[in-house]
Amino acid sequence: MTRAPGGALGVRWGTDAELAAETLGLAGRPWLAWRGDPAFEVCDDAAVRVGAFGAPARPRVIRWGKRVAGMQLEYPASACDDVRRTVAATWGVDGPAPYRQWLRGQVVHLGTDATGCTLTLSGARWGRAFAADQLRQGLGGLAAGLQP
Repeated sequence: MTRAPGGALGVRWGTDAELAAETLGLAGRPWLAWRGDPAFEVCDDAAVRVGAFGAPARPRVIRWGKRVAGMQLEYPASACDDVRRTVAATWGVDGPAPYRQWLRGQVVHLGTDATGCTLTLSGARWGRAFAADQLRQGLGGLAAGLQP
């Protein structure tokens, strides 16, 4: 059985978020409320790139309190096929929108759009919040599609 991610890029879930931001080149960047649940905050910088799973990615650190709860890595469209193969090989998830949630709540999700893809890796706490946010977005899209 494939293990849930315990971290990424040398950053473990539960470690000091400021130190994680510094490790990823995000030191001094502001922490802003995450759209899905304001108890979580996000730190990122559009100009920062890190090598992640074989391609350059824009890192986004998610914290709860002062601890890392998860990470998102945003890739250009040209890297998405390679990232998808790596995700499939590493966590055993594949398909057009690879998604897996472990029993404790950890998540691996690769979402795509016209500009690229975003790999979401989370610990249990943010994983549950992320899954709930994905459900809200899907139901909101369904409701909008059913309007006359």
